[in-house]
Amino acid sequence: MKTRRLHYKKLGVDRTACGYATGHFRPDTVITFIRDVTCLGCLKLMDEPWHGTPGGYTNHHCRCQACTAANAKRMNSWRERHFGLEPPHHGEYGYNAYGCRCAVCAGDHATRMAAWRETSQKKASS
Repeated sequence: MKTRRLHYKKLGVDRTACGYATGHFRPDTVITFIRDVTCLGCLKLMDEPWHGTPGGYTNHHCRCQACTAANAKRMNSWRERHFGLEPPHHGEYGYNAYGCRCAVCAGDHATRMAAWRETSQKKASS
């Protein structure tokens, strides 16, 4: 089930609570309100304790600069710790995630890349 994001329109102004023009959104997603709140469609503008944390990026799907930077730092740290180690399951992204170059991981990577190239070429030609 797809959820609809609601955007709250400020009274007396043709703008939403997050500052966008109401014409930017579909009319059925804009709601007029009295109090000043932030749009649910623009969670990155809310003052929440999870902002600037990797959880804001992964759990709350926030793509603000602070959350993106925190998640990038977390992923770089993970890569530093795991790259070069034995993957838990050979063939399951061991080539990229762990740097494993065994025949199983290399073969799996080659197969996935060939499939990716094929779909990319189909998309480009259509």
